[in-house]
Amino acid sequence: MTVDWVEWVSLELGAAIEMLSTAIKNANNAVWDNPSDERRFWNIAYHTIFFCDIYLSDFDPDIDNVEEQYRLPAYLKDWENAINFDEIHEPAIPKEVLQKFLEETRSKLRFRFAEGIVEKQIGESATSWLKMSKGTVLLYNMRHVMQHVGHLNDILRKHGLTPSKWRALVPI
Repeated sequence: MTVDWVEWVSLELGAAIEMLSTAIKNANNAVWDNPSDERRFWNIAYHTIFFCDIYLSDFDPDIDNVEEQYRLPAYLKDWENAINFDEIHEPAIPKEVLQKFLEETRSKLRFRFAEGIVEKQIGESATSWLKMSKGTVLLYNMRHVMQHVGHLNDILRKHGLTPSKWRALVPI
């Protein structure tokens, strides 16, 4: 019996991204940029998508500074410094813009799996801050998304809104 752990990881990462997408959809305007929340909903969502995207990117290991190689989509240029959700950033990124970024990140993930992510995940990560194998970065990425989905769901519940439901085995 052949165990296809790559398919398992892709389905679970797909489920995590689907839960993130649902949490974003379930946030109303009042929750999206609520100043009474310790951390703004939109900023947590952006941070999560940003790192999901950056962990899927290819980097030249000979260039230590990832910022020299990674480029946000042009439509997010005004928010390039908003990845640190411990600081307040104004204005809020519109929900539709973050949904577009999430869908582009999901497409990048589909491409990575289609191009043979297993073969490309052998060896060390090309990022200076993640000293782990590229394959481990996939699991790390999934855990990071799920950590923040839980946080976003807590905010939704606190405001009486529906959190994303637990999902499993969702194709990317």
